[in-house]
Amino acid sequence: MFKMLRQPWVLLLMLCVAFGSPLVHAQSDQTVAMQFLQKTKINLNLYMLSHNVIINTTTFQIMVKNGGLQKAQNLVLQNMRQVLPKFQPQWDANMAEIYVKHFSSVELQSLADEGLKSPWVQKMQSPVVQDVVGNEIREKSSALLQEAAAEVLSRAFEQHTLLKKNAD
Repeated sequence: MFKMLRQPWVLLLMLCVAFGSPLVHAQSDQTVAMQFLQKTKINLNLYMLSHNVIINTTTFQIMVKNGGLQKAQNLVLQNMRQVLPKFQPQWDANMAEIYVKHFSSVELQSLADEGLKSPWVQKMQSPVVQDVVGNEIREKSSALLQEAAAEVLSRAFEQHTLLKKNAD
């Protein structure tokens, strides 16, 4: 055992556990933030935001023009269910990282557990906090959102094209 204590990494790990470490706390803060997202389900906005990006594209409008709104929507929604789960973990991690910057673990745990009864709900609902958090999430995750929406739309359009060819 004493021989193992001479290893620098073992000693460092023991000191981090014994006295606390920003790395240990950051990981636990991130974990609490992820639990907060899962309990409140605010991380599910990836679906709504992707849908909004997709329906405002020229490609989607072509699908609507050629096959009708219902068929275009069905293809998009079908592909969202298949594609977006691949992007959700990174989306969640990005959101958690931002929430950790603006809320303590205690605040996030309280919001997750107590919801609207939490003493931190006013902070959460503050327009200033919502603007800051929203802008940071948008900045951090915009490229991910575009990538997810593009993959969904690409698959949906490919299926739309095949359906159109078969119908002709």
